[in-house]
Amino acid sequence: MFSVEEIQSRAETNSLSRGEALYRQDKVSVMHQTDTTIKATVTGQHKYVVTLTATDQGIKNLCTCPAASYQDFCKHCVAVALTAIHGAATDQPAQKAKNNRKIVEEQQLREFLLNKSPEELTELLVGYITRIPEEWDKWQLNIKLANGDLPVSEIKKMITKALPSRTIHQWRKVGDYFSKAEAQFDYLFQLISTMKPQGQWSLILHALKRLNKVLERIDDSGGYRFVLEEQLIHKLTALFNQLNWNDEKKAQWLFQHLDQSDMNVFPNVPDDFSPSDSVLEIFREQCEHQLKELAVQRPVVSQSDRHFDYFWKLSRYGKPLIDKAIADNNWREHCRLLGLTASYSFDMLKACQICLDNNEPFDAEDWLLKAKKLCCSEREEEECRQYEVKVKFALDEDQAAWALAWQIFEQNPGFNAFRKLQKLEQQTGHIQEDLAEKAEAILLKACMPSNQENPEFISPLLSDDVLSLYLELNQLDKARAWAKQHKAYHNNLISLANLIVSQHPEESENLYYRVLTSIISQTNNTAYQDAIALLKKLELILQKHNSSMMPLQSLIQTLSQECKQKKNMITLLKKQFAQYFPG
Repeated sequence: MFSVEEIQSRAETNSLSRGEALYRQDKVSVMHQTDTTIKATVTGQHKYVVTLTATDQGIKNLCTCPAASYQDFCKHCVAVALTAIHGAATDQPAQKAKNNRKIVEEQQLREFLLNKSPEELTELLVGYITRIPEEWDKWQLNIKLANGDLPVSEIKKMITKALPSRTIHQWRKVGDYFSKAEAQFDYLFQLISTMKPQGQWSLILHALKRLNKVLERIDDSGGYRFVLEEQLIHKLTALFNQLNWNDEKKAQWLFQHLDQSDMNVFPNVPDDFSPSDSVLEIFREQCEHQLKELAVQRPVVSQSDRHFDYFWKLSRYGKPLIDKAIADNNWREHCRLLGLTASYSFDMLKACQICLDNNEPFDAEDWLLKAKKLCCSEREEEECRQYEVKVKFALDEDQAAWALAWQIFEQNPGFNAFRKLQKLEQQTGHIQEDLAEKAEAILLKACMPSNQENPEFISPLLSDDVLSLYLELNQLDKARAWAKQHKAYHNNLISLANLIVSQHPEESENLYYRVLTSIISQTNNTAYQDAIALLKKLELILQKHNSSMMPLQSLIQTLSQECKQKKNMITLLKKQFAQYFPG
């Protein structure tokens, strides 16, 4: 759940106070909320979209504001978190009192205006309208609407005016662009809602296409369009079932819009439109017919030419049918469709795995043969060989399966390959007493430098695999010696550090230091949070073993000296480990 304590610990002082102010000023508009998630917009000088998710590890937060890239918990996240905890600011006593005053003042304004003559009110209103161009345009449209003389072309012009073609890359200008667009669409949506469903549908679809068009020249990596995008998609999908179309026409429209590769922003077809069962049935028939036509045109696939456009269409038309087969638990139909839409051998191997899962090894063997014919790369051939081991084992050819698995390991040694050997050993019951020793020898040989230009180079992946093997076999002395001399990935270094922290605290501290300095060097708040989480993990492990806190204290003191220029990291260290910062 969301907690005030976590907000206070993660947000900087300024962000906390400013976020509280945004909350009190009722600047948060909730878009969606559950017990563990909340998505909202926060409107200050600009409008930003915030998404918070409560997890066992704490609050995961995303905000489209620039500060989110260097602050762990920005002021907008604070405002939304407070809304999730306390409810809308309008529910708070101070805000209620403020709202009550506003109601009184509004009533006074009404009484003041009621005492004016119609002529005086008209002059007041016209004076207000003429001073604001946007209001002038709205009222001109209101006049046409009242007279029944508002052509669709006028509204389309307003949509174009609300989403003008611009080339924009600077984030603040992008935010301004979509803030203005949202304000104009608030009125456009009111206008459009007065029309019949068919007219609404046409205009909302036009607006969605226009949004896609302007996004070709706007860098909206900050997601400022999300509010407008969600509004358009929600309205379009809600209108679909209100259209006075028969089932054939609805199915045809869905089918024609299944491939929207030219539009980045578009609802998911058909699911988002919630079509009736009868519409879906016709739609799937059209997909099946299209798949059969495409199958006749199937090109010969090569590594250099995968015919991506062709196979993209195959996957798009096949997906609704595959989804239906999965929902019906019809695995044979699922396999048939995978074969029809396959662009890589991996697709055939999916069918192979489905057959294995359903205890049909001979069918699995057939799909494996088809996969081999479709191979165009070494990676695909390697994956087929892995599946060949599975198929041979399913066909009770244990010796052949083991011989092939060992051959694969010798040719491409690695820790994952070793684990597969272990699993196969258990499955077949043929225990290899010297498996670990042989695997170690092959892995160490693979780690021997072979690059003449750089004779000391060892693949980091292979080096890490050796450490993984030693950890798996609980050979900690070998793991310690290897880690001192070779590079390895963070997870393995930390696993080793935790295993030896009681007997070898200095080595453990050095391993943590290697990982922490690597993480902190990324110089962003996410990395700083990861570093703090790692230090907290070490603290818990030391407490669990009733060990001295000296390794942790030493680490924190070293990091605080080395990170003096990283203000946010130092702030987090002092907040989370205040006991190690005297004064």
